[in-house]
Amino acid sequence: MKKIKNSSKKTVEQLRKEQEANALRKQLTIGPDLLIQRKGSDKALDQRNEKFKLLSGETIDLKELAEYIDDKINTYKPRFTQSWYKEVFRLNGWDMPKNGKISKKPLVVARYTIDIIYGRFPKEVLPVLEVKNKYYKIGVRLFKHFQLLTPEKVSKLEDYIKESEEIMKRCKTWDEFEREHAKVYGLPFQLSIFD
Repeated sequence: MKKIKNSSKKTVEQLRKEQEANALRKQLTIGPDLLIQRKGSDKALDQRNEKFKLLSGETIDLKELAEYIDDKINTYKPRFTQSWYKEVFRLNGWDMPKNGKISKKPLVVARYTIDIIYGRFPKEVLPVLEVKNKYYKIGVRLFKHFQLLTPEKVSKLEDYIKESEEIMKRCKTWDEFEREHAKVYGLPFQLSIFD
């Protein structure tokens, strides 16, 4: 009788060990498949593709960016008017070309354009434009940034240009314009120490 009890105890213990081993085997073989299925599902891919975490820690939503940045490069058509550039020249006290047409501009005008116009778009837009629109030589990009914007956002860009020009017309110097522009749009502004 003692033999039967020991053999039955062994059998129960053996069964338990076998069940644990089987459960472990099952988990090792099926577990990764389930993880892959979950991670590879359309929902998981959609979520991953919609939002990306930037190095800065901020999250970028690709659906929002798609509203701003076009899939294709649009044909070039000037968006910044001569009158806008004339105001920039006037406020900075720069000499106007003799023919009255501004074709060559100081490099600082690119910085003004980025700060005043493209700075009005959400902050995620400009870095994407800069990545998609590479420099082909120092200070010169392959395209104008606005050629990468969607038609709706090109219209918004033109509004920003007109609005900034209206503020420029009310000012006498570039510093005065920067102060006024910052005040109108609630932007931070570093006061000049020479005021």
